[in-house]
Amino acid sequence: MLYQLAPTSLFDVFEEVERMFSDLGPPEWRMRRGAFPAVNVQTNKKEAVVSAELPGMKQEEIEISTLGDTLTIRGNRCPDVQGQGEQLRRERSCSAFTRTLTLPFPVAADSATATYRNGVLTIRLQRPIEQQPRRI
Repeated sequence: MLYQLAPTSLFDVFEEVERMFSDLGPPEWRMRRGAFPAVNVQTNKKEAVVSAELPGMKQEEIEISTLGDTLTIRGNRCPDVQGQGEQLRRERSCSAFTRTLTLPFPVAADSATATYRNGVLTIRLQRPIEQQPRRI
């Protein structure tokens, strides 16, 4: 396939090269381009902890739901654009988002907790008691 470059800046060249090679390498080498919010997921014997970056959002603008082993985070991000000057660059989009994650186990939705501090949403999802490892 022939790629035609018409860059207006060095930044545009880097973006085009990244796009051309985005499908190469093992999945763990690639970031899911455009995935918002960026998340980290950690699990242990009792729970999963999901941290999501949601800068500039208000707590009431974020919706969290679970169903079985699926966690969904929804919202609408629209950064404040203040002032009357000319906008030179806009990299933070204004759009609704949905991010759905499949967890390695179903969660007990009634014991889930969430905190939102300094633009980071932290969700703690408990494993149901009957699925937690037990020592006999």
